[in-house]
Amino acid sequence: MDAENAFNLMNRKVALNNIQHTCPAVATYIINSYRNPANLYVSGADAPILSEEGVTQGDNSAMGFYACSMMPLIKQLMLNKELSEEEFQYLKQAWYADDAAAGGKLKDILRWWSKLCESGPTFGYHPKPSKSWIIAKPGYLDEAKRLFPDLNVTDMGHKYLGSYIGTDEGKNMFVEGKVNEWITDIEDISKIAAREPQVAYAAYIYGLSKRWNYVCRTTPNIVTQLKKLEFKIQETFIPALLDRVFSCTEKCRSIFSLPAREGGLSIYDISETSDTEYQNSCKMTASLTNAIFEQAKEYNEDIEKLKDIKTEISQGRINFYKQRRAEIYQDLSDAEKLQLDLASEKGASSWLTSLPLKNFGFLLNKQEFTDAICLRYNLKLKDTAVKCVLHQKASEV
Repeated sequence: MDAENAFNLMNRKVALNNIQHTCPAVATYIINSYRNPANLYVSGADAPILSEEGVTQGDNSAMGFYACSMMPLIKQLMLNKELSEEEFQYLKQAWYADDAAAGGKLKDILRWWSKLCESGPTFGYHPKPSKSWIIAKPGYLDEAKRLFPDLNVTDMGHKYLGSYIGTDEGKNMFVEGKVNEWITDIEDISKIAAREPQVAYAAYIYGLSKRWNYVCRTTPNIVTQLKKLEFKIQETFIPALLDRVFSCTEKCRSIFSLPAREGGLSIYDISETSDTEYQNSCKMTASLTNAIFEQAKEYNEDIEKLKDIKTEISQGRINFYKQRRAEIYQDLSDAEKLQLDLASEKGASSWLTSLPLKNFGFLLNKQEFTDAICLRYNLKLKDTAVKCVLHQKASEV
């Protein structure tokens, strides 16, 4: 379920009162920030507009403030566990900001939806039927359409919080669509790499690649679809980054897929690790998943346990790539082994992993970056002189 213009329509007066009870620890800060309306200046207007409702976009505390403001509404919607099953069936709900979700029998979801539409506007939450979906099990589609005539109804599934809920067929279609979008992004960033390879590399490592990392952590069994993306990275992005037309061999691709500290470029083959990333995500969120399933009224994280899980996951990644490097190392020539050892030394990749900040002198031009990559992997330099200063034939690098 989604709400209409939720962050701007939140009832600020009610929210400021409620936050004193829902989260006293930050109540003073929020009240001091929002007790007086802010001035909004519009170009060409004679006077400022007062911001009296909702939360300020860009405010670091806006998300938490909005979530706390919805807590009384969420509690109203929670069905009482103490009532007998004959009175009504208990259903489960989960919220992320203005994205509400509930699971259970259709009649219970209808009751939940009706109560949401009735109580939501009091808190500034106005459900929007055109953006809300009912995902029915096969065989219940007609009944769902009858009970929810104003909502979108499907028995295949629908995207939810960047992932997908529904059938395998629907999930595959969703991932295929995402992969096609990412392939377009790879083509665009490859064009940038032809002019500014270091900037394109940083944008890929610290930005673009995070998009499919998130989907891998939230969507299981998508290796097949990711192979298409991996092919595009290997055949388009890497050649553009190195400023040369060549078919990236499996050996080169394997080396480039290693972390920079292991002598690679950190351009990971996500099709190799997607299943592991999903399993790691399940481990990390197990306690939260159980709390949602049990509809716990309070949730307290075990910080020490989460630290242990994080350490286990991090160590697992390190061990995976160390083993991967050892397997690659066996198939290299002596010269290639030496090259990989040199690239793996401490500090040898600092220039590669640094952000291209011009003010600090970290920005490399096209020739500097591509030459540095070539020297790192003993590749032939482009546009070298045919003869040296002594008018003798220059040695090939």
